[in-house]
Amino acid sequence: MPSQSFLLNPSGSEKVTLTWKGYYKDIHVVYNGKTIANFDSKKALKDFTVLSLNPSTQISLRIKHHPELYLNGTQIDTTAHTEMKRVRDGYIALYLYGVLNIFIGSILIGIARLEDVITLGHISIILGVCFIVFGVVTQRGHRIGTILAIALLVGHIASLIIIPTDGETRIGGGGYGGLLISSFLLFLQLRALPYISKFQNKTS
Repeated sequence: MPSQSFLLNPSGSEKVTLTWKGYYKDIHVVYNGKTIANFDSKKALKDFTVLSLNPSTQISLRIKHHPELYLNGTQIDTTAHTEMKRVRDGYIALYLYGVLNIFIGSILIGIARLEDVITLGHISIILGVCFIVFGVVTQRGHRIGTILAIALLVGHIASLIIIPTDGETRIGGGGYGGLLISSFLLFLQLRALPYISKFQNKTS
């Protein structure tokens, strides 16, 4: 059965899904798993039909050549889906990176015997907490969280490449894993940055 989903916020916790048979027959409108409307064919939706999701949220739905949906007057289309997904990917990556740093830092503190390694563990935990905070700020629609994360990541990548270790650059000394992870995370943040403020009032 064909279907199309419209994400109403970057987290994907709210979405409207249309399912139908054949060429837009027996159309079901589902909001978060609950059917809120049924239509026999696309003829019933040739003009915009307004549906209430809750007392403060309305959608306008039409099927002319393809399903079109507006949320409180703002169109939710394929472009919006992509932008929302980029924002969501960005802050989820910050959460995961933060948890990873905290995990690694905790292990270093627990098993290390050298003071330098223990200090590194504490730094890792602090950075992990910072990245989680950046993720929360980003999820709430504020660019500053992503900007600070980008600054830290650029600094980390630069240190891996430039700062020598035992006569070699850190990248030459085996820092490829950290470089790849940080570079990928940086890519996700740069990709999300232009759209964060746009969804400031739609995040959850």
